[in-house]
Parts: sequence; C-alpha cells; structure tokens
Amino acid sequence: RVTKGGGVHRECVSQVDWVYWDRFNDFMCVTCSTDGKVVLWKANEDGFWPIVSYSVTANDSARVGMSLAHRSVLDQRKLIGTTCMSFERVAADGLAQRGGFYLGSEAGGVLKCYIQFTSVFDKVRGVGGEEAFRSEKVAEKEDEPPSLPSPITFSYQPHGGPVHAVAASPLQHNLFVSCGADGTLRLHNSYQSSPIHSYEPSSSYLYSASFSPTRPLVFAAGGGGGGGPFLTL
Repeated sequence: RVTKGGGVHRECVSQVDWVYWDRFNDFMCVTCSTDGKVVLWKANEDGFWPIVSYSVTANDSARVGMSLAHRSVLDQRKLIGTTCMSFERVAADGLAQRGGFYLGSEAGGVLKCYIQFTSVFDKVRGVGGEEAFRSEKVAEKEDEPPSLPSPITFSYQPHGGPVHAVAASPLQHNLFVSCGADGTLRLHNSYQSSPIHSYEPSSSYLYSASFSPTRPLVFAAGGGGGGGPFLTL
C-alpha cells in the first residue's frame, strides 16, 4: 500500500533499490522513474510513505561542472527521464549505504548523483520520529514540483541512445559500467568523464549489465540476441 501525494511518481518506475543506513539500523526504498524523479520511501506496517523527492534536472549543469558536450544532451528537457540507477556499494557487506549513485537516462546521459541522506533523516527524526515519516511532504498539490534540488553532481560521456543499465562495482567504489540501445558496454571511472574502455560485444541492443560479486575485474552484459558476454579486464 502506498500513500498518495505530490512526491510520488507520475510515470513508469524504472528501478527500485534498497539502501541501508547503519546509523539508524534501517533500510529505505529508493525509486527512479521516467518522470524525472528520485523518491525516498519509508516502509512500515501501514505501507510505503514518500519522505522526499528529488527532481532530476540539468538546470544547474554549469554549476556542477558538466562539459558543454554533455550539457547539450542533458538540456533537451527540463526533467530528465531516468531509466536505471545503481548505488555505490560497501565491499564489506555488499549493502548500499552511501549517498552516491549513478543514473541512466532516456536521452543517453549517464549521471553521478548524491543525496544527503543523513540530513534528511536528521530533519525527519527531529520533528516527530515515525509520525514525521507519515506527514513529511515534498509537495502538497499534485501539480506542484518537488522542492528539493537536482541530485546531479557530475556527468559522463553520453550513450547514443537510451541507457538501459548502470551497475556499480561491489568491490571497487570508483568503477561502474553502463550499457544501452547503442550496443556499447562502457567501463567508467567515477572521477573521469570519458569511459576507461568501450566495448561492442553485440550487434543488438544491450539491456543489462552487472559486476561479479567476488571477482573485481569481471563483469557481464546481456543483449537483445539472448547472449550474455562475459568480459575480463
């Protein structure tokens, strides 16, 4: 069961993830959507409650240091429809408990984002505990935009079509891969705008990608032809 409000999605939810905060010994649900929102949810016995909603926009692209080449892709629309996301993982237990994550977009953009989760929890816990999770609203009206800024902090060389998957390495915090409709699988260093390497393992679209949970230099992608090429650095 989900409560309604201005913070919930209005289009297809493209990805769901659970993020753990050891400070509160609790998991939070995070969703992204083609409506350009990233929403944080609190789950309890009464259902899911939206705590905060972020608007994924490129209006502040100059401030966050995006290159001019990348900015042209991101500024095609005010809200960036997101197709996939992946949170940075902690190697010790494999749980997502960092504020950093990666987003893929309909326009081909690959984005580094960050959410100040601790400040969100401090705000909510400080004004009524569990009851605050029920009443905290990003927007009271259906047509009112989210009040929080875009979480984008950096952008990477865009794909030539929609991005279908991004995956953060569970063993190397600065590595992630992306793949999409252009048929390329890209290995990224999170601190560099250009990919470390770009592969073309299939003549068809690539729909999924993932790192090995035990071997840091092995990752795989799945394509439209049914194959799943494994790649080793």
